[in-house]
Amino acid sequence: MIKRRPARRKLLTFAIIALCTFFSGWGLPGAFVYADTSPSITIKTTVGFNGEYKWNSLVPLSVTVTNQGASGVEGNIQLDLNGQGPFGGIYSQHLSLAKGETKTVHFTIFGQLLDGKQAAGYVEWVDNNHTPVKQPLIATGMSEGTTMVGILSDDATFARLLQSQPPEKNQPFPLHLTALHPNDIPADSLITSQLDVLLVSVNQEAKLSPAQKLTIRNWTADGGLYLSVDGKSNSQIWDAVSKKERDPSVANAKGRSLGQYQQLGDIAAQIPALRLPNIPNAALFFLCYILVVGPLTYYVMKKRNRREWNWLVIPLVSLIVSYGIYGYGKWKHGDSVILQNISVVDIKNGGRADVLGGTAFFAPHGGDYQLRFTGSPNVFPIRNNPYREDTYDSLATVSTGPGQTNIQFNNTAFWSLQKSFVYRHLQDAGQFKTSLVEQNQRLTGTVQNQTAYTLHDVKIVCGQSVQSIPKLDPGSVVQVNLPIQPFQPTDQAFTRTPFARSLLPENAAEKKEAGPSREEKLLEMLFNNGTNLEANKLPIYLLGWTDQQPFKNKIMNQPYTTFQLTLVKASLGYTEGTVDTK
Repeated sequence: MIKRRPARRKLLTFAIIALCTFFSGWGLPGAFVYADTSPSITIKTTVGFNGEYKWNSLVPLSVTVTNQGASGVEGNIQLDLNGQGPFGGIYSQHLSLAKGETKTVHFTIFGQLLDGKQAAGYVEWVDNNHTPVKQPLIATGMSEGTTMVGILSDDATFARLLQSQPPEKNQPFPLHLTALHPNDIPADSLITSQLDVLLVSVNQEAKLSPAQKLTIRNWTADGGLYLSVDGKSNSQIWDAVSKKERDPSVANAKGRSLGQYQQLGDIAAQIPALRLPNIPNAALFFLCYILVVGPLTYYVMKKRNRREWNWLVIPLVSLIVSYGIYGYGKWKHGDSVILQNISVVDIKNGGRADVLGGTAFFAPHGGDYQLRFTGSPNVFPIRNNPYREDTYDSLATVSTGPGQTNIQFNNTAFWSLQKSFVYRHLQDAGQFKTSLVEQNQRLTGTVQNQTAYTLHDVKIVCGQSVQSIPKLDPGSVVQVNLPIQPFQPTDQAFTRTPFARSLLPENAAEKKEAGPSREEKLLEMLFNNGTNLEANKLPIYLLGWTDQQPFKNKIMNQPYTTFQLTLVKASLGYTEGTVDTK
């Protein structure tokens, strides 16, 4: 036996080496195997503008995929951002590539998901559950206070402007210059990119498509600064940029936070059918339960000289009460999914609109759920507990296809809420046609609803004056007659002010809920993000409520009920006179 020990040790050593060699070559089950190249597929990723973006913006991201193999391939391009903040997840698009073919797919992600110091996630090519290509996603971020200046010109003009850039101390915000190519201008929207200034030479402008030119016009109408660099001196260009950046409305826009997007998901999770029971009634019920399992049971068993039965009666009563509470909850909420959509439609000039939405659904059973949006808006799942690794959270995958976007929630816990955020830019939302004049400290005239929304509890707001209109149908005209009262800031919580109460719809103002209503939270979100307050201007705008949704979605392969609430907001134009804003 002693002579055989060395042989056993050699055999054990050989087995360990063999196992190590095996796992080093094939990987442990579930382990990550990094591969940045593939013999057949190559990918190139561009984030923002030349790899630069604003941390507080929606960032365009393009992935160019080339098939260098000997035959056609099919697979998915995926952004794996599953561990990144509240909007983390997997974003996927399907691709089919012929031999030698190159295609480019486009994504929109939150700048907050990126981190310039390390890989924020990965761009992957996935083929039959195999990932032959996986590259880190790295970009350079800057604060939302930075003025991003895009320059679409030849190299000599860019160098001239870069060299003449004024010192930072002379600017209200830091300037950052980035060279652009005509392909960097999207054909749909520049509004969410947080590009502040666009300097363009005539020869480069001629290379832009009609769709790109329309995108620039819309972006300019929403506050972007567009300048032709031909025929202007350096000082003229930078003086115009400085003047634009000193506008108080620009400072307000730079200070807004993407946190409002997550707020919309939280408001959507406040589903009317899932309200807590009446607190006094619940307190009375539990008081009766305590009396039954406590003094009453003790008294009855003592009188019958059966005190040892307490060990049986008390657990039995507790079990019956627990089953009753569960049965009540099941009866109250049912076995169907409950879906709620909350939206804010911000109507712009020319019939354009930005749609911000929050969606939440109640899952009565554990398992997998699919939420489908039509029209391909930008959608982002909101994680319930993004910063706690020890907390269970559903994994979400967003897949985009022709005319639709799906969010797949896997391994969803029963009786849980799953949330998402929706962004959509509309070109044909309609507008509110105005004929308003301010005179003798009053605002008078008419407003016509030229949108498709049937609004109720409409408010025309002039500073701190509010005119209520019970209903405003599409095509209808209302008379406006308001005193001019500039808005007066206060240290009081917004929802507790008389002004805030005057903006609520009648049914919400009458309810006595334990906490703020959905309508109160929507108004607070808008006002706290600087939506209406501009330092030296008299804000005049319209607010109206409707149950019409600016986007369509549904729960696939499940019965469900739907709740919807939309707040429509529009700034109103007027003819200026002498307005005393003091």
